[in-house]
Amino acid sequence: MLKTTMCGGTTASYDFSDHNYAYIQAGNYGCNFLLMKYGAVNINYAPLPNVNLASVVSPAATYLVMDSGYFYTDPTHALHTSSWAYLPGSGSLGAVLSASTFARLVPDFNNGRHFQGVNVMFADGHAKWLPSQKIYTAATKLSNGTTSTTTCPWSGGTHSTGYYISMLQQPACQSPWNPWTDNSDGS
Repeated sequence: MLKTTMCGGTTASYDFSDHNYAYIQAGNYGCNFLLMKYGAVNINYAPLPNVNLASVVSPAATYLVMDSGYFYTDPTHALHTSSWAYLPGSGSLGAVLSASTFARLVPDFNNGRHFQGVNVMFADGHAKWLPSQKIYTAATKLSNGTTSTTTCPWSGGTHSTGYYISMLQQPACQSPWNPWTDNSDGS
């Protein structure tokens, strides 16, 4: 059962068990978790804030939303699946398939949706197709496949928000996933 509060405070419920999943072949569009958090932040993630557009260093080169297996995505899920969370096409690039990944999503994980690429909307609002390989490679700068790297920590720690943002501002952390670095060179 999904319960959500909509604009104006109205609560809506949706019971997924009432529907046949057979027609669902692939996942969703996912928000870049380094930019946009959802309600109760998972304890495994660093205390990073939601980021307003004025704080994004390179909005025209920073991922905001993309084809994804889940409603959010992050560099770790581009390299390793988790039930629903994955980058379409990343299986053919070496991403690790979790035993918890739903069978109906495995073809999307392995083959992708759009000729081995995904549709990406950037923080400035423009959108374009990118090869899954480019997004996968950018993810390796910020994740070792199961958590964030020690050089560019964004998950799995107990430091202050300021600590994580200062670490992510390093040139070594330049990645289109990262809103705190200059990504304008396209890497």
